[in-house]
Amino acid sequence: MDVTFEVQGDTISAHRLVLAARSPVFKAELFGPMKERTMSHIRIVDMDPRVFKAMIHFIYTDTLPEMDKDDTMVMAQHLVVAADRRHKTLHNMALATSSPTVATGGTSTSAITAATVTGSHVLRINGYSRTRGLGVRRYIESSKFLVAGHTWIIRYHPNGWSQEYADSISLFLFHCGRRGVRTQFTFSLHDPEGSHVQVHSQTTRCPVSLDPASRPSWGFPNFIKREDFEKSKYLRDDRFAIVCDIVVINGFYNGATDKLVDAMPPSDLHQDLGWLLETGDGADVKFKVDDKLFFAHKGVVAARSSVFRAELFGPMKGVSVKDVVEIHDMEPEVFMAMLKFMYTDLVPIMRVGEEIAMAQHLLVAADMYDLKRLKLICENKLCSRLTKKTALTTLVLAEQHGCHGLKKACFAFLSSLGSLKAAMGCDGYDHLRSSCPSLHDELVSKLDGSKGNKSRSFWCFSPK
Repeated sequence: MDVTFEVQGDTISAHRLVLAARSPVFKAELFGPMKERTMSHIRIVDMDPRVFKAMIHFIYTDTLPEMDKDDTMVMAQHLVVAADRRHKTLHNMALATSSPTVATGGTSTSAITAATVTGSHVLRINGYSRTRGLGVRRYIESSKFLVAGHTWIIRYHPNGWSQEYADSISLFLFHCGRRGVRTQFTFSLHDPEGSHVQVHSQTTRCPVSLDPASRPSWGFPNFIKREDFEKSKYLRDDRFAIVCDIVVINGFYNGATDKLVDAMPPSDLHQDLGWLLETGDGADVKFKVDDKLFFAHKGVVAARSSVFRAELFGPMKGVSVKDVVEIHDMEPEVFMAMLKFMYTDLVPIMRVGEEIAMAQHLLVAADMYDLKRLKLICENKLCSRLTKKTALTTLVLAEQHGCHGLKKACFAFLSSLGSLKAAMGCDGYDHLRSSCPSLHDELVSKLDGSKGNKSRSFWCFSPK
């Protein structure tokens, strides 16, 4: 921290760059012609220490600290004044503290909003023609899977749920929990090669209640006519894929807002920090990747990465603005994408056709610099886009970087191909065998053990 504020006897430390990025008033005071530019200790005489601390907390986190119930109204009033004085970028803070009871007159509106959790599961059916011999009402169950905080099973009826639907494929979703759940879900057919182009789906018209004591399942007895399905291009090599998207409704909440108060805008913290990266204002460290230089801020990269924190502020610290930190074994485009994520918590939009390669490179970078959320985002993207061209290279990557969920997804996808010979036809097989012989042996064992199974499924995970 490089600036200290004294507020009625209390001392509060902060970072000039963060304050300047979030408030033009602080920017003018700390980097403009005003006298505070050269000062490291600034006195605040027109604000209560608790209000100033709450404002600093909002500047850093875009959220307000918890307040005592009895103090909420008074603090809200003081924070509205502080937001107006210290800048109009803190307008969000003023809105966050506003209450319908503060303003009078006019009409008000209220809203009831469902609190939901979402997730997806992919079920692959191999040997479709063999499943047709089961008969009406007979079904195949998926393995249990965890989505949206609940355990589920999918039941696939190749010859229909009953005689009435004997000409259709039926699908049902079972909830395996002890307590009931309210959910809305969609079954859809997807390309077995992994392109996820949707061609046919059915969704529950409204949320349904699944209760283990009365109705543990819900589904579609006429999901698709078998004749239509067998003519579709999405049945390939006697196999196909079903995706189940699940929304769990965890109750409702309501609130009222006066029309005289603006609607709460979304958080703009990532935009303010992104501005710091884009402009390079106040940058105090340079990174060299190949022949390109990137300007950054020690405080930001150290706050986001324990590796950078050790390099820049640990026992080996001493990098000045004139020094250059060299980054090896990484492409400039990958480093820039990682840097943008560190400032904004967003993965940049990738060029069409390069998503998988960039996700693989970013996963390696995220693991190298201990960016757990970025690593999980990359795992999820790779997991949802497994194909014959990417499965084996992704498997090697998952093994080398400790991505256990992604590794399981790769095994499940490769097992769904039905044989070792089919897996050997995938791109990257020779690389797997030469670079990771133990992983190759594990794959062979998995494929040998999967013989005779008619269905396989794999799951994706979401960074919440």
